[in-house]
Amino acid sequence: MIPFICGIPDIETREEKSEKGYDSVKAYCGYCGAGGANRIYTKGEYYYVEMDVEYKEGTHTPMSFGGTSGGGLWFVPIKQKSGQEPEAVDHILAGVVFYQADLVDNKRFLQSHGISSLYDKAYKAIADRCS
Repeated sequence: MIPFICGIPDIETREEKSEKGYDSVKAYCGYCGAGGANRIYTKGEYYYVEMDVEYKEGTHTPMSFGGTSGGGLWFVPIKQKSGQEPEAVDHILAGVVFYQADLVDNKRFLQSHGISSLYDKAYKAIADRCS
């Protein structure tokens, strides 16, 4: 299973010229990056996942993930048959990103609520408010 962080970092937002005569048009560029779930832990009643982001030359990694809050942590199970390319089996929303650490030595981590916080805590809270 490969974890991905997907969202729309504000740093990737662009203002573009309108082709239809509007004064301005905002272009929001989505980002989806694969990584490793480096730390998975519980604290109190909540479950957290942290993914490291490394800034290496030649990669297009946003310098800030500000604005990605509310973006998704997705787990993508992969299967591979002999002699074939790997293939995604499913896409599972596994958390919600809410924090980025400071950049230190070309590295930072992103923190998200994990799968049980999302489906056990958040889902129950929404269901309780709607009933």
